[in-house]
Amino acid sequence: GTFYLYFANKEELFHALAESVAAQLESLAVTLPPLTSSPGGLESLAGWIEQLCAVYVGAGPIISAWTEAEIVASDVGRLGTNVHAAFTRALIDRIRAIDRPGLDPAVAAIALVAMIERTNYYVLTGQVGVGDTELAKTLARITHAAIFND
Repeated sequence: GTFYLYFANKEELFHALAESVAAQLESLAVTLPPLTSSPGGLESLAGWIEQLCAVYVGAGPIISAWTEAEIVASDVGRLGTNVHAAFTRALIDRIRAIDRPGLDPAVAAIALVAMIERTNYYVLTGQVGVGDTELAKTLARITHAAIFND
């Protein structure tokens, strides 16, 4: 009975949880550190991606649901789309700041966000078995190499 004092139904509860996770992820997006080619830059990026992976682990069922809901026009699907857009904008800004000739910041950011998001989704759904730290380090190394290596 107490449940219905706060939520009209399960969908309303799920939407409130999804909004909370989206807010967490959007807050994390703006903390993306500057990208540098140094080992310290790689370490900072790995730490940031590790935080992102931790949110994915903690909110796995919600993120899985909105990932699947992005296919249809729904409020939850739009939350997922908005979160991905926040990460993409943050990464575009960081790539622009390093002024890498021949690297389109928007295309690079979209590709990298898609890789990071989809890999986390595969881990959440049990399609890939890897530990959180190894996942974050590997994603950071691939992202760093994509931006700084020719």
